[in-house]
Parts: sequence; structure tokens; C-alpha cells
Amino acid sequence: MRNFGLSISLTDSTIKKYSKLYGAFQWFLVIQNIPKTNPYALECFAAYLSINKKSYDINTLKPAIQFFADVEGWQLNVDSSFSRVKKGLTKAYYIVDRSKLKRNGFSSYDIKSYIDSISSHDEYTYNLTTAVLVIGFRLLVRPGDLCDLSWSSVKPNDPKKNWFTFDLSDHKTDFFMIDNPTPIEPYCGEKKYCPMTLFNLFYALNDSW
Repeated sequence: MRNFGLSISLTDSTIKKYSKLYGAFQWFLVIQNIPKTNPYALECFAAYLSINKKSYDINTLKPAIQFFADVEGWQLNVDSSFSRVKKGLTKAYYIVDRSKLKRNGFSSYDIKSYIDSISSHDEYTYNLTTAVLVIGFRLLVRPGDLCDLSWSSVKPNDPKKNWFTFDLSDHKTDFFMIDNPTPIEPYCGEKKYCPMTLFNLFYALNDSW
């Protein structure tokens, strides 16, 4: 009952973060041949996180490992020096330049401008990029995920004629594997912007090989 109470006291997002940290902690201990009860294990792992530019996880480290130690029933030993190490690593993290990369958003007008400006001389590149951009925009999916799809993941004329359904299961876009196949309907405007037209052009080009 105690373990059950511990598990339901945390939100799903916290459990996910704790699990990720604990998994990395176990991997680190195996690689470094450090027993998990070693009082300096947390310090060593905190230093590893800092070296790998993940100092933002250091404040969460102790409660995360303590949570799984309580659930699994083993004693977490932490040397008194850990608080000083954590403070120093955290301070170093906050005084360095941590400005995030700012990405400019793009709209359907940006994609249209690209399609209008790109040369169709290289037929394969033209059909690939235009199809990935338009279909990816409609699906809100990463271009890399679209390029990794097999032809069997795309169902033509589903759920209606001239529609396509894309199955993104097991891809990054469907991280929790709960998405259903996503249908895309034809575009009523100019055909060169229609996802179905672009996909058919690219499919025909590949099918001819």
C-alpha cells in the first residue's frame, strides 16, 4: 500500500521524468561499475549530467532516485557533500549563457512561396520536398517521420475517394502511440498546392522505378 501511495502521489509528467532520470542513473552506474548504494553515486552522476549539458536535471535528481529506492526497497546513501556539489553545479548552470535557440515560425504562405520559387528541373527533389512540406504541414508532423514512412503506412482512397490516410504509429510524432491514422482531404484550390496531387506525383515517380 505504501508503494501504491507513492506512485499515485505524483503526476504522470513527474513519473515520466523520474523514470527517465532513474534509467539514465542505472545505466551510468553499470558503465562506471559503481554500486547504487555508494554514497558518492549521486555526485558522480550529477557531474556526468553537467558534462553532458543536462544540469537542469540536477535539482530533480535526488527526489527521483529516492522515489525509486523507496518503491524498490533499497537504501539510498547520499554523502553530505552532495548538497555542496549540487549547489555548485546548479550555480554554474545559471551563470552561463543559456539563451535558447529561437526559431522563426512558418506558415502555409511560406510553403507556397517555396513551391513557386523552387526549380522542378530535379524532378525527384522537387516532388519529394513539396510533398513532405505540404503533407507535413497538414499533419503537423516532422519531415523526418514522413520520410521514414513505408508505403504500407499510406492508404489511398481512405476514408473517401481521393483522400489519403497516414499511419504515424511508433514515430516520434506519436510518442505515446495513441494516435489513430490521420486522413488528409484534397485541396480545393490550385493543384500544385494540393497534398494529394503532390503525393501522387511523388508516388508515381517512385513506382516507375
